[in-house]
Amino acid sequence: MNKETKAIIHGIKWMNDTESEHMVCQYKKYFVEGIDIPEIVKVFQSEYDSTFTFEGDPIELYWAIVEWYDDEIGFDED
Repeated sequence: MNKETKAIIHGIKWMNDTESEHMVCQYKKYFVEGIDIPEIVKVFQSEYDSTFTFEGDPIELYWAIVEWYDDEIGFDED
């Protein structure tokens, strides 16, 4: 698992534990080619929503997570 994937997974778990989803923008830089998208989706499902699915590019995954946070938690990240 590469360092970017580890950082994203850590961030998802940390944001959930501390209710700090508004800090997601700090992790945008890690959504690059080569991340383990299925593993990140699996962690997101475990931490937030077991029905969350995703197929696409890394940056699209970032925006899908931001959209989920906005819809479910109620904040908007530009």
